[in-house]
Amino acid sequence: MHTLEDASDGVSYSFGSDQLDQIFGGIQGRNIHSRVRRGVPYSAIRSIVIPAVVNTLNLGRSVIMIPLPRAGIEQILTLLRLLVREEALSRRFRIGTTDARKENIGSLLFPITSQMAGASETVSKMLEQLRKESVDGEVLMIQSISLLENMYATETEHLLGRLADRVAMLQQESKDSLMFLMQSDSVLRSRILALSDHYMKMLVRDRSVVVMGEKPSTVAHVLEHDPSNPFLPALIPIV
Repeated sequence: MHTLEDASDGVSYSFGSDQLDQIFGGIQGRNIHSRVRRGVPYSAIRSIVIPAVVNTLNLGRSVIMIPLPRAGIEQILTLLRLLVREEALSRRFRIGTTDARKENIGSLLFPITSQMAGASETVSKMLEQLRKESVDGEVLMIQSISLLENMYATETEHLLGRLADRVAMLQQESKDSLMFLMQSDSVLRSRILALSDHYMKMLVRDRSVVVMGEKPSTVAHVLEHDPSNPFLPALIPIV
């Protein structure tokens, strides 16, 4: 398990990977944005997201997750159950779904409805519950802008306003951290980037997945699976 010390912020969130923490400095500040180009396999995205979720839960903190549209919720839960105790999941982890048929999976899921106001209220209530269960009252929120953009395509300005409000609340009133996941062709891309303290991008180049920081800038790295631990990424610098 990993924690990071930050001179201005106390304990910061870790990616759950020593390599990612060394390259990007952990999940710094209040929010980080990951911009994903078309063609990047979800397995590559998952290799960055899942270690952060596992590390946060195993440290006693809470996690709320709104995954990318093509993410398999059952597969995410299967992976987490291999690495996190069931009690920790049931108390401190929630994942959103737009598919009402998945509600029978159990209490780990919450519905994302077509009504934005109702969905936002559900997330706010969930955050308050998870803060109470967290060892230090802090929550890591992983949020797919792409899914929300698809759900509320006719209300993009309203959606942006709600996201901006959530970022402002995190910056001013809590020590939670927020990770945005978004496709690079999102119509909200430039405005979401303006809300983010830090961001990285993922793309496919010569059939390899490449990860690099843009704010702040970092060396580009090829992302592979760590041969000694398939749940962790291995990053090889491109020189």
